[in-house]
Order: sequence, then C-alpha cells, then structure tokens
Amino acid sequence: MSEDEEKKAVLEFNVSYLIKRFYKEYLRPNLKVYLPIQIGHVITAILALIPPLILRSIIDDAVLNGDMEAIFNLSLIALGIFGAIAIGRGLRSYYGHKTAQKIVYDMRNDLYGHFQDLPMKFHDEKKTGELIARLIDDLNRLQEFVHHGPEGFFTATTRIFGTLIILFTLNIPLTLVVLAFAPLLIIYGWFLMRKMHQAFREVRSKKAEMTDRLEDNLSGVKIIKAFSNELFERGRFAEENIEHFEARRIAVKYISMLGPGAYFLNSLGLVLTLGYGGYLVMEGALTAGTLAAFYTYLVGFRGPMLRLIRINEGLSRFLASVERFFDHKDIQPDIYSSSEAVTSDEVVSERSEEKEHKTEKDTDERSSILEGEERLELIQDLVDVDDEKIEKERATDKATIPGRVTFDHVYFSYNEEDIVLEDVHFDVPPKKSIALVGPSGSGKTTIVRLIPRLYDVDKGSVKVDGVDVKDWDLKELRNSVAMVLQDDYLFSGTIKENISYGRPEASEEEVLKMAEKANVDQFAEEMPNGYETEVGQRGIKLSGGQRQRISIARALLKDPEILILDEATSSVDSHTERLIQEAIDRVSEGRTTFTIAHRLSTIVDADEILFIEDGKIKERGTFDELMDKGEKFSHFYDLQFGEQMGE
Repeated sequence: MSEDEEKKAVLEFNVSYLIKRFYKEYLRPNLKVYLPIQIGHVITAILALIPPLILRSIIDDAVLNGDMEAIFNLSLIALGIFGAIAIGRGLRSYYGHKTAQKIVYDMRNDLYGHFQDLPMKFHDEKKTGELIARLIDDLNRLQEFVHHGPEGFFTATTRIFGTLIILFTLNIPLTLVVLAFAPLLIIYGWFLMRKMHQAFREVRSKKAEMTDRLEDNLSGVKIIKAFSNELFERGRFAEENIEHFEARRIAVKYISMLGPGAYFLNSLGLVLTLGYGGYLVMEGALTAGTLAAFYTYLVGFRGPMLRLIRINEGLSRFLASVERFFDHKDIQPDIYSSSEAVTSDEVVSERSEEKEHKTEKDTDERSSILEGEERLELIQDLVDVDDEKIEKERATDKATIPGRVTFDHVYFSYNEEDIVLEDVHFDVPPKKSIALVGPSGSGKTTIVRLIPRLYDVDKGSVKVDGVDVKDWDLKELRNSVAMVLQDDYLFSGTIKENISYGRPEASEEEVLKMAEKANVDQFAEEMPNGYETEVGQRGIKLSGGQRQRISIARALLKDPEILILDEATSSVDSHTERLIQEAIDRVSEGRTTFTIAHRLSTIVDADEILFIEDGKIKERGTFDELMDKGEKFSHFYDLQFGEQMGE
C-alpha cells in the first residue's frame, strides 16, 4: 500500500469512526424524533416536484380545451400541495432545530463536566479561549450541520433524481441536450467550493489569532494604560485585524464568483430548453405545457446541485468539530476517586470506636447511592440536578476530621523534566500552624497545591490523617480543605453569593456571621445594596483587600479542617493588612493552617517555619530557633523582613 493509500485509509477510518461514535452516543438517543424529520425532508422534496406537472396539465389540457372547471380543480390541488409543503417545512424546521439543539445541549454538558474533572495540569497547558471555543464555536457549527446537513442532502438528492426521472419521462432527447451544462456546473461548483473551504480555514485561523490578541489586551488593559502603550497595542491589534480582513476578503471573492458563475452555467441549460424545446414544439414533437414544465424544473435545478456540493464543506467542518470534541472528551483525568476511596467517616471511625456503628451505616448508605453512577451524571441533565445531588457532591454531611498533614519524601515536577520539589518531608499535627518561607519560585505554592490533590506527586506521598490523598474520596478531601490565595478569584454576582459559593444553602444569618468574622461587614454595609452589591467580573468593582476578606469569609463558611493561605496579605496597605490579619487569626483558630508567609506577624506566630529553597526544605523550626541558628532563614529574614521590623 502506497503512502497516499495509507493516508486515505486512515482518513476513511477516522471519518467512519467519528460518524459511528457520534451516532451511537448522541444521535441514536434522539432517533425517534430525528428519523421522522429526515423522512419529512424527502416527502416535502417530492411534493415540490408536482407543481410543474400541474402547470403542464393546465396548459396542455385545461387551457386548450377551455375547461374552467379543470383549471379550478388543478389550482386547488396546487394550493393544497403548496400548503402541505409549507406545513411540512415549518414542522421539520422546528423539530429539526430543536433536536439539533438537544444533541448539542447534551454534548456541551458532557464536555463542560469533563473539563471540570480534568486535572490542573490540563488547564495549565490550555488557553481559556481555546476551551471556550470548543464549548461554544465548535458545537454551534456542529449544531447547524446536524440539522441542515441531512436536510440539504436528502432534499437536494430527492430533487435532483426526481427531476431527472421526470425529465427523461417527459422527453428523452430534450433532456439529454439541456443537461449538457450539468458537468460544467458540477466542476465549477466543486472547484470554487474547495477554494472557499481553504479560504475559510484561513479565516478561522486568523480569527483565532485576533481573538487571542483581544483576550490578552482586554484582560491586561490596566497594564497597557499604566505603561501608556495604547497606540502600540492598537498597532499590534491592527496587524491581526488586517490579516483577518484579507482572509475574509479572499473568501468573499470566491463566494461572489460562485453564485453568478453557477447562475450563468444554469442559464445555458435554460437557453437550450427554450431554443431546442421551442423547435420541438413547432415540429409537433413536444407540447407547450411540457416545455413550460421543462423550464420550471431547470430553473430550480441549480440550487440543489450547488447545495449538494456545499454539503461537502459543511461535512468537513462537522467532522473537524466532532473530532476536536472527542479528542478533548477522551482525555482521561488522572486525578479521581477510586472505587475504594476513603471517606471522612472512615477516617474518623478509626479514631473513635464509639462512632464505628454509625459511620459504617452512613458509609454503606453512601456507597449504595453512588454505586454504578458516572461522575458526569450530576450534570448530565440540568433539570435533574436537585439539592440532594448537589449536597452529595459538596459532601456537606461529611464527618469532621483531625486534619493531620504528612509529606512523605515527595518529589514533583510540572513537566516531568524540571524538578520543582525534591524529597520534601514533614509532618504537621492537627490544629497546628505552619509558615512556608522562601524566595519566589522555590516551591512553596506547589507544596500547598498538593494537599487538596490539585496535582499528583511523582514520587512519595501526601497524607491527610494517615491516608494517602490518592486513596481519599476526592470530593470529601477537597471539602476538608479551603484555600485563600494572593489574588483570589471572585465570580460575577453579589457579595453574598460569593461568600456562600461553597455553601449556597447556608442561611443569611450564617453568611453575615462569617462576613463579620472576616471584616467584610466593615465595607459591605456601607455600600448602597449592602451584601447584594454586584462585585463585577473577577471582583473588579472591589479593592484587593475587599476581595481578600470576601475570600476569607468564603473559606470560613466552608468550615474546613485544613486552611491554606497563599500570601493572603501581600500587596495591600497596612490598615487593610491589619483587617485581613485579624480575619485570618479568627479563621485559623482550631484548624491546621499552612501560610505562605509574606508578613512578619505570620512568621513569628507560626508553630513551625519551613524554609524552602530550590524545591527542598533547607531549614525548619520555630522563629526563635531559626533566628538563633543564624543561617539561611535568618539571612532571608534580614533581607525580606528587616524593613517591616524597623517599622
């Protein structure tokens, strides 16, 4: 087999595989509605072939015989056919689009749920715009073809073959003459369709580049203004814009050539019909009604032929979208709960024999409920997502765990090449506070990301209460951990909605109580709409300190046993720092706390300090112990925190 033949075989296999899989997973469940729609396409196309024959009968029979009753009856039949076609088109359009939307609805839910299941490594390597394009643009294109692709194919083929059968039945010589233009029309349409396909592929490429530029610029508009780079960025965007413009101009050129050229080639057939057909009428070999029917059929012949050619382009876009969809859906999450995952109830039961019977019962009940369910079932159909299912996912009924955290000779790298953590080993007893100190890029943030299992270690293990995090039920593990980051994310919505994000079922009293503990009340109550104030996208309407306090309240309402504070008081003024630190002190009480230290008070008050450098723990101990040693931590402290000490 030659290389070209191998490529063709692979392509045919991929096309066959994609269509079969799409049919099996998404089309077949909707086949009871989808199949009658396709039959409807064929029926309406057949009905559309009848009116020219009625015209022929009116001219050749009714008009020549002066039979007004026949004219009236034939006109009523034509009216009935046109009415049936209109009703048929309306029904198949509505149900066709509805079914296509339902299929895409299911696919979009599946893919979004799958994105939620995929690990952080996947999201680290993907642009947000690319994932949005897969969910929105690709599936919108797919939706159009799911309805209009089969509609175009069945309608066009029925019209073409039906027309040819009727024409050959009416008059074979005239049919052979007038169809001489058809090969030219096919070749012309096929050639331009290929050019259009290549042009639109370039348009999509340039559009993606322009979208990336827009996403960067609009997200970084503050930096652009701060550096007075508006004109520079306008120039860079203009370059992307002109390339997109040129790509679309070329595509529009081919579109402009297709319609007029096809119209002219089709007109050749019409001219031949009038010329040769007129001659046959004069010779008595053809009736005037038959000539009129011929002309009517040929006027409508160009559209179905071009539509059949155009389907090829639509099919290629459809297959590309389906391929990208399944490529992403087939990415297997490497972080998930195993079938034998440990729950918080089981962890607590090992430490309390008094609760053993109750815990065993609760665990058995949970297993019986969840057994056999797919992870995506919670979001497969939004109508079925009730409070009970949401509660299961959030594990709001989980038992309270002690919160011991152990790193057992952990090695980790993001790309399997550059080692980020090397032989990290420590043990944190429950309700103790740990400060992670070290230069930027030393691995502090990576350490805390491993606790809720946002990433899996390469070697060694991370344990919570003596159980490897890989053996924990993932939902319960993450519901036992809360993180407050340096630039924490707020969702579009109100202050109240963001505080209660982890527990939407929380009462207003609970939300207000946690807001007060996090010092949110000091600014929220001064706003016109109070806790119903919209924060804007990413919390843009609030200051950095206000966003941090909302994040702390959100973590406090979650009531975690393990709390992670990733430089939560950096980049704020002294007054705001004091308010945030007060909130942190309240949140940290009675919890195992990890703090990536940025401020002096956090370091001094920690039960133990780990000094991280080059992915290794170089020193550990209390503040006084490390200062007395006078080594790495002491030197780093003098450089980073000496100024704060002076203040």
